[in-house]
Amino acid sequence: TVSTVVCLQGGIAATVLLLSFLLAWIVAVFFSDQFKEYTNIAQWTIILLGGSLAINMAFDTSRGVLTGYHRWDLHTTIAAVANALELIGMVTVLSLGGGLCSLGIVVICVALLSGLCRMYFVRRICPDLHVSPRLFHGNTAREMFRFGVKTLAIRSPLLILVQTTSIIIVSHLGPAALAVFARSLALVRHVEGFMSRFSFILAPTAGSLQGLDNEEQLRAFFLKTTRYGVAFAAPMFFFLIIDGDLIIRLWMGEQYVHGQTLIILSLGYFLPTAQNSVREILKGMNAHGKVGVLSFIICSCCFLAGFILLQKIGWSIDRAAIMLSVSLTVGLGFAPPIYACRKLKTSYQDYLYHSILPPFLCNSVFIAGLLAGRLFFPASPIIAIGGGMTTGLLFLSFLYLRFIFLEEGRTLWKRFQKKRHPPASL
Repeated sequence: TVSTVVCLQGGIAATVLLLSFLLAWIVAVFFSDQFKEYTNIAQWTIILLGGSLAINMAFDTSRGVLTGYHRWDLHTTIAAVANALELIGMVTVLSLGGGLCSLGIVVICVALLSGLCRMYFVRRICPDLHVSPRLFHGNTAREMFRFGVKTLAIRSPLLILVQTTSIIIVSHLGPAALAVFARSLALVRHVEGFMSRFSFILAPTAGSLQGLDNEEQLRAFFLKTTRYGVAFAAPMFFFLIIDGDLIIRLWMGEQYVHGQTLIILSLGYFLPTAQNSVREILKGMNAHGKVGVLSFIICSCCFLAGFILLQKIGWSIDRAAIMLSVSLTVGLGFAPPIYACRKLKTSYQDYLYHSILPPFLCNSVFIAGLLAGRLFFPASPIIAIGGGMTTGLLFLSFLYLRFIFLEEGRTLWKRFQKKRHPPASL
């Protein structure tokens, strides 16, 4: 299986690299008048970024082996070190006066280094692993290809709709409007990125439970991990809803705070992001194909309806954000959990009662803390953010340990009791 995946990934990586060279050639032939003196820089940037993507794809099998062996410590450490090196390299290049090509070289070098590190640790963990083109199996390749298409189907709505919305905004409202929209979107996507990394580890576990034919434990795992996902995502989104405008004002300036854009995007991303664990569990069960296609169709229909409506009543940044948010909420916030509940023979009422409502109710104190910070310190954004968040998190932590993370709370309490009352020595 590993040899088959390596061959497939290698073929895809080679295709991506060839497409990068083709795109660079197209830029030089058809768009040289638009880029003018920057044509050569654009070509090299495309080639370097395409090369880094190809390298990541070529070494992606090593990532799968590490996670398959549940070596999340190595996986996360390598990723964190790679991100840190990339940041340091980019800052150094920019401070020395480097441009886009230099940044691309940093990205491709870090991608190659992290890929080699993963391969080294795979060899240490699994020394008997042998990869050879002669071990390639066509049936396995077709199965893996179908699995990849299913994964693409369930991931594509988020990527396609966001990019399409950006294109629509820049074409109807101009680059300045896109810059304002992009700042709010960047904050929301930071939360989405964090939650995707949190839920990434769930697919192998769900697959293992399904392989053991343990439906009851898989059902409990589904409810528990979704509750944890909502518990992690809710405070971050509520913070963006209440204090997000202060963050943008401190980060970019008053001119980038626009209407209710950040609030709308936070509400729209909340359910799809908080329930990302549902999609990962379905992927681990290899049951994400139908729901992926269904989600894509629902998102596309909602987006098309919103586009037609806004073409008639007029465009604005907030209206474009509403179009995107409604499409994502209906297509990715409702469809996957309903499908998962039917697949796992769980009523949607039980799902709401066990996984959604408890974190929501606990976060009422966090919301109150954030609102109190804005109420008592309206002239000082930093104090309002710091004071409100600190107060809210203190109460929220207590409620989470009491009602959400029950087992973890009991473990911490037992450790505290042992330290407070150590056993008498004989």
